[in-house]
Amino acid sequence: MNTEIENYLNHKKISKFNPKVQKYLSNLLSKFLLSIIFLMVSIILIKSNSNIKTFYQEDILTKQINFTKFNDFYTKYFGNILPDYTVPSVPTKMASNTEFDYNNGTPYLNGTKLETTENYPVPIITSGIIVFLGEKDSLGPTCIVQGIDGIDIWYSHIDTSSLNLYDYVTEGKILAPTESNYFYLTIDSNGNYLTYDTYKS
Repeated sequence: MNTEIENYLNHKKISKFNPKVQKYLSNLLSKFLLSIIFLMVSIILIKSNSNIKTFYQEDILTKQINFTKFNDFYTKYFGNILPDYTVPSVPTKMASNTEFDYNNGTPYLNGTKLETTENYPVPIITSGIIVFLGEKDSLGPTCIVQGIDGIDIWYSHIDTSSLNLYDYVTEGKILAPTESNYFYLTIDSNGNYLTYDTYKS
């Protein structure tokens, strides 16, 4: 008898949930279970096939994940995991010289050295996800933003102390100040390095 009453009360509590909340929780549980299934299948395949294990070790563990393609794939087949959250598909405008207020730009390694004022606040030229924070040889402290257009933007010789890995950053907002009176900009499109002017156009 007590069990029946508890079941009835629990049912009443659940039924009081907002239908949108119930739908969201149901979708979340489904995605979680699909993720577990995907993980188990991956483990079985890796254990049973040496070629797949080699591919996993060489391509998955050592190469940078393209979050833009992953997000597009996941959204297409599973929808957004976050309610009422949308990522713009393309940048609405490109950066202009007024956004990058620099005195002089000279080629440096695979990118450009931009001379600015001391502690210049560097703006974000396209929205995306921070996929790397750390030191890069000959560049110093570097933040790599994987743009929503799939292109990696490297901002180097900047103060990265206030940034967090995998944060979503928005075009036009300030990323970080320079460490002195210059910073390095590298634009990597799948191994093809673009100049700032080419990327703008």
